[in-house]
Amino acid sequence: NSIYSKFDIELSLLELEKIKTIGDCYMAISGFEAGSEYVKKAVFLGVFAFKLLSIVSEMNKKLHSKNCPLNLRVGISY
Repeated sequence: NSIYSKFDIELSLLELEKIKTIGDCYMAISGFEAGSEYVKKAVFLGVFAFKLLSIVSEMNKKLHSKNCPLNLRVGISY
């Protein structure tokens, strides 16, 4: 839960929207704006992906999880 809470905070800072969580799957969207707003939201989605990777890396360091580290897979579709 604490990791999803951190994801939620980053999501709200970037004006993105969480769709749902299913088990260990976290789904978010950037919206369907046109023009320059579309590019801005796409960039925000990329930034969010890197922030998620950073959060997971920090959690692994904090938990000292060398034998079973947390892993993250990010998929971006348009």
